[in-house]
Amino acid sequence: MAKDKTETKKELDEEKRVIQMKRKLIEKKYDLGKYKLVDIQSLSFTQKVYLGALFGLALKEDKETINPLCNIERKLAPTIGFSNEIMQELIRNRIILVNPKSPIDAFMDVLEDCEFPEAYDVYKVSYIQNLNIYAHYYEVIANFGNPNKWNEGKQREALLLWKRIALEECLECLCYYIKKAGFEFRLSLGTGSIFHSLLDHFSVSQIYGIIFRSIDSAKQWYQELEGYKKVYTNAVLFSAIEGCNKYGKRAILGDWELKKYDRIADCQQSMISEFFFNRVLKIGDSGFYLPPTFTSIYK
Repeated sequence: MAKDKTETKKELDEEKRVIQMKRKLIEKKYDLGKYKLVDIQSLSFTQKVYLGALFGLALKEDKETINPLCNIERKLAPTIGFSNEIMQELIRNRIILVNPKSPIDAFMDVLEDCEFPEAYDVYKVSYIQNLNIYAHYYEVIANFGNPNKWNEGKQREALLLWKRIALEECLECLCYYIKKAGFEFRLSLGTGSIFHSLLDHFSVSQIYGIIFRSIDSAKQWYQELEGYKKVYTNAVLFSAIEGCNKYGKRAILGDWELKKYDRIADCQQSMISEFFFNRVLKIGDSGFYLPPTFTSIYK
């Protein structure tokens, strides 16, 4: 039976009431006036790089609002795990604040032990930068786009961040080739440690070749298993990752000059990588083609 106009109007009125109530709860919970501005001098080198990359990716023309990342095709970081870590670091330290004008559907309706609007989707809300920079606003914002001498006296932090970005690019490459080979895979801490060690000797570009070689070898073994494929899938993946480890160690011991590969077209350079290598370290593609070392940064 079709709804009459009165019933339809009641439903529309109720929907409007719920939306208004949710908006008021969001505005109260995320009232920007509750938070003290963060002194820019208190930011660490890494926090500045994270924020600079986020600005480059999503800062609106008003130079204050940061667009929801779900609306942007480009990735903040090579992996979703690293992207989450970047966002949580900035949110936790109140360097960026949830914008109370964010879309209502970015906030979770029902979650255990969590009332609306405490839980939200990090990628669906917009943010407001919360820096105490208003005396020199445009100058500071411009400096985040073209940082000047951020890394002076921060060599150790810069090298650690380079290695972290390089590690995530290696893991991105590994996941790409595993998926392309038709496998499902979850990263483990052991996987990361293997590539972390290899980065002491090789560039991401060279490790791309190690990964491709190992995955290709494992794929050939898998195709020979015939009726036992499902049983041995995990063993094949372990073999592929261990193959990277073994081949890398042999290359180190043999002092091999490994071939350098270009970036994979389907693995576009992330904003954190581009911003860090091009704008902060100012070494461009060397961040991909050279191993992460002090010599590479300060040659």
